[in-house]
Amino acid sequence: GSLSFRFSEILGFDPKDHVFSVAEALRSAAGLPVAFIHGEGDDDSHAPELARHQGAPSRIITIPKAGHHFSGHERELRAALLEGLGWIEAGGTAPGP
Repeated sequence: GSLSFRFSEILGFDPKDHVFSVAEALRSAAGLPVAFIHGEGDDDSHAPELARHQGAPSRIITIPKAGHHFSGHERELRAALLEGLGWIEAGGTAPGP
C-alpha cells in the first residue's frame, strides 16, 4: 500500500517513508471487518487475494472497468465507499452482493 504520492512528495517524504505492508496492517486489524474496493481493470491490485485470505469478516466490492486510480469512475467509487462503510458499521455481518 502507499499513501498518496503527491501528498507525501509535498511533505518531503522519501518513497520508503510512505510504503507499508498491507498484509501486515491487516494482521494488526485481526477480528475487525475489512472492506476492499477493487477496480476490475486493475491487474496490479492484490485486493482480491487479500480479501480471500483475510481472517476477519471481509468483503470485496469490485467496480467494473475501473483501473487502479478509479479515473472516470469516481461516482462508483464514492458509492462503493459508502457501501463498504455501511457494511463495516453494521458489524461486517450484512449480506454482500
